Amino acid sequence: MENKLKTTKKSTWDEIRESLILCGNIGEFEEDMIHNEDIPRLIYKGKAVLGDNLFRKFNLS
Repeated sequence: MENKLKTTKKSTWDEIRESLILCGNIGEFEEDMIHNEDIPRLIYKGKAVLGDNLFRKFNLS
């Protein structure tokens, strides 16, 4: 189960990174950066909803 969670976290990171690439490079995945509560659990109009707390962790300026 732990390995599946790590894979999900990395996959989520990769999707976020790809989506934000025009805003800036958010770097490589670090295991301790994304916590379980950061993984999207809500779906709105067929897409995952990312919580504000996840974006507060990134400095995109």
